[in-house]
Amino acid sequence: MSSANFQIKGDLSDLGQLDAALKLMNKKVSAKAIARVTRKALKQGVDVVIDESADHLSDVGLSRSKVKRAVSVAYFNGGGSTADALMSAGWFRLADHGLGRKGGGGITNRLGFYRGAFKASMSSGHRGIYTRVGSARKPIRELWGLNPMREIERENTDALEHGGDEAARALAEFASSLLAA
Repeated sequence: MSSANFQIKGDLSDLGQLDAALKLMNKKVSAKAIARVTRKALKQGVDVVIDESADHLSDVGLSRSKVKRAVSVAYFNGGGSTADALMSAGWFRLADHGLGRKGGGGITNRLGFYRGAFKASMSSGHRGIYTRVGSARKPIRELWGLNPMREIERENTDALEHGGDEAARALAEFASSLLAA
C-alpha cells in the first residue's frame, strides 16, 4: 500500500480580513466550529485530489470509478484547528490496464512493453499477466501496474496542489458563512 498525507490547518488568524472582522464584531468562534469548518474544507480538497488522480489514470486504461473505489481515506482531527486526511491505495494489477498483445518475446499494453511476460489463466479463473521467477517453468508471479497515490508521490500529477487550492477556497467560504451566522 502506498499513501499520501494531506493536511489543512484552519487557523482563522491566517485569514486577515476574517480575523479583523471578528475583532470588530467582538464575536467569539468556538474551536469546535473551526474544526467543523476545517473538516468540511479538507473533504472538498480530498475529493478534488481523488477526482484528478482518477482523470490522470483514465489515460492508461483504468476507469474513474475503479480508481475512486481503490482509494481509502481516513480523517483525523489534529487539534482544535487542524485536520488531516490520509489517503492510501493498493496497486492495480497490470492486467487491469488491458491484457495487451503478445509478440516479440513479451506483452505490450497501455503502460509499455514487458519482456518475458505472458498472459495466463489460473484454475480459479483469475486472468493476468505473469513472468517467470528464474529459468524454470514454475514458479511464476503476477506483474503489477500503477498505484494512484504513488503517482501523486512521484509528482506525475498536480492533484495535491489543486486539492490544496480547493481546500483553501472552501475554508475561506465556510469561514465567512460561519462569521455571518
